[in-house]
Amino acid sequence: MKLTFCKSRVAGPVQAPPSKSYAHRLLIAAALSGGRVDSLAPSEDILATIDCLHALGFEIRYDGKCAEFSRHQDMQSDCRIVLPCRESGSTMRFIIPLALALAGKGTEFLITGSDRLLERGIAPYVKTLANVNFRYVADGILMSGHLDSGDFILDASSSSQYLTGLMMALPLCTGDSRILLENEPVSRGYLAITEDVLSLAGIQLKWQNERQLLVPGGQHYCLSPTASVEGDWTNAAYLEIYNFIDGNRVCISGLRNGSAQGDRICRELMSQLVNEGQVDISENIDLGPVLFTLAALKGKGCIKGTGRLAIKESDRVRDMISELEAFGVEAQVFENEVEISAPRLHAPSRTLSGHNDHRLVMALVPLLTVFSGSIDGADAVRKSFPDYFEVLAKLGAEYD
Repeated sequence: MKLTFCKSRVAGPVQAPPSKSYAHRLLIAAALSGGRVDSLAPSEDILATIDCLHALGFEIRYDGKCAEFSRHQDMQSDCRIVLPCRESGSTMRFIIPLALALAGKGTEFLITGSDRLLERGIAPYVKTLANVNFRYVADGILMSGHLDSGDFILDASSSSQYLTGLMMALPLCTGDSRILLENEPVSRGYLAITEDVLSLAGIQLKWQNERQLLVPGGQHYCLSPTASVEGDWTNAAYLEIYNFIDGNRVCISGLRNGSAQGDRICRELMSQLVNEGQVDISENIDLGPVLFTLAALKGKGCIKGTGRLAIKESDRVRDMISELEAFGVEAQVFENEVEISAPRLHAPSRTLSGHNDHRLVMALVPLLTVFSGSIDGADAVRKSFPDYFEVLAKLGAEYD
């Protein structure tokens, strides 16, 4: 989908979209509890998790905003179950241990998804789950085996999602388990969300030290009959940026200041970049693209901790810089740092590309409201914020 923007002012009140990170985890907890999750958004990633839970035998009634789980059907032996993960890395990494914990005798799972998702791979699981057979086939990743309690040596230095997957599945095993981390895990804020949801569901975990987690087995999920998804600080940052553009004023409601979400500090990081000229996103990697844009708007900036941006839905350093260059931005890219200089921004010299990445699209659109211009692949926002453009229209953005 190609959209063309006119110069326009963005202002007014807006409700923050529901947190995708909380929604994934609450859906799994509700499925295992036989409960309901309210305040969902029908993003592609959330639909992927719902589809995979249904494939695993959970009966679901879903109306676009609420998912209600009634019961779970045991898996048949010697069958193949397709797990359609679409483009969602969270879904794939969360659902793999859960599927293995619930697997019947001889059950095979075929994990399907976009080429980019499968390319990103599941190397930490392949290494950690030694008793599980993973095999790349023409249409996805074929997996067979069973998740049993024990000691698991895990490298969570590329993504905390692997650790979350084990944290949510191992309580279902009969015996106690230990997760031993090879390196310091990244994105502790996302792990805090996992621990919050597990606590709400009555699941007990115990950190024995910073790299060793005890997971008691034989536990049962008992999430409250109805759980609601809180507002999303990450996606809210892609609205908050309009407040750093002269003449705009967006008032975002529905965000919890005491949230476990690590990106709740997005406003502080934006102010730091503007006032101090640099910021570190090591623990807030999903804010990278919008902070690149902010640096461009302010003429310069240094964003540190950027190394993991290359393994997201796109290469968020290379691809974001490529699009910013159309506005006259210059950048120096280092292994874990990007320096941006934009002394003379101008309207883009060509149609922009969204690179099939929701966060790149949402990061580039604010510049289009300032200078005008077009972006192709704008529908990538359906991955996490499907009504993003409708929200912008209500705030005054003009496009067709």
